[in-house]
Amino acid sequence: MNPKQKSFLDDLGAVFSQYNITHVHVDGGAVIIMSGGTQFRFRYYHTNNDGERIFVGVTTTSDYKADPHSAIEYSGEENFDD
Repeated sequence: MNPKQKSFLDDLGAVFSQYNITHVHVDGGAVIIMSGGTQFRFRYYHTNNDGERIFVGVTTTSDYKADPHSAIEYSGEENFDD
């Protein structure tokens, strides 16, 4: 490994630490990043002819918990056909 590659890995490790990234791996053609129990993935990255940096196929997964304070109790009398 040359010095530039080592420097890149050092910088990448610092970015992972800065963003609390705990795992990175490739599965099914996507780079998968884990941070705080949330999965974030992308298929690939490239720079186009205009110099724009593009992440392709970006998706994320995260759980959503409904706010218990905004729930309306169901009494059985409601008409949901309106």
